[in-house]
Amino acid sequence: AIAAAEVAIGPAIVSSIHRNRKSTRINQSNTFAFPFSR
Repeated sequence: AIAAAEVAIGPAIVSSIHRNRKSTRINQSNTFAFPFSR
C-alpha cells in the first residue's frame, strides 16, 4: 500500500516541481529522491 502511494505521489511531486521553477536544483533532487529513499 505504501509503495503504491509513493508511485502515485512521486509523479505529482515531480510535476509540481516542474510547475514551480523557483525551486533550486538541490531541493528538486531531494524531493525527487525522498519517495524512493524509503
